[in-house]
Amino acid sequence: MEKAYNLNLARRIRAARRPIHIREDDDVDGGGLPDGLIVRQVGAVVANTVFEFEAGTGLMIDLVITFCRPTFAISFFAFQLPWDDRHCRCLPDPLELEPSSKVYRFGGRYSPEFERGQVLNHQADPTRMLTRGQSVKGLLLGISTAPISEEFRTGAQAPALVIIGDQFAREYTAPVELFVSRAEKRTGSRATARTRKPLFDCLDKV
Repeated sequence: MEKAYNLNLARRIRAARRPIHIREDDDVDGGGLPDGLIVRQVGAVVANTVFEFEAGTGLMIDLVITFCRPTFAISFFAFQLPWDDRHCRCLPDPLELEPSSKVYRFGGRYSPEFERGQVLNHQADPTRMLTRGQSVKGLLLGISTAPISEEFRTGAQAPALVIIGDQFAREYTAPVELFVSRAEKRTGSRATARTRKPLFDCLDKV
């Protein structure tokens, strides 16, 4: 069931003119064991979300990554959203920003925070070799300055790609699906107050 679901999503992404390798469609012997890694999206809806917040668009994806090569080192993670042709960047390791901090933060007053042990971002280390059969599990956290497309309303499912680079600069892509959570638009008296001209811009002519 999970394999068929991911295959269907990958074909949807390709239909949207996003380049993606689909083993079942592109390889002569499709369906064999992947030669690099297996990426599975797991967890609840709230752990697989793209959302608006004060500094832009954030995304979090709950993944299990299993390595199929004798040795594999993750050199980088990246993301691609259907409304943003650029790769979204990962949130930086909090220890790189502040040696005493162990919490990933998106920024802003109300954005979510995560303990470092819950997150995969800092697992990207080309000097750390992982062996065949090993798995890592956790959240990938990313950020983009591109706003969520109006096509995707709150509650919709948006297709996206997770991109994983290895120690040889080869890229592996995995399709995922994210719950969309848009920020509510402010309306009413506050919105009116923001559009009103300052008092001294409306002086009477003498």
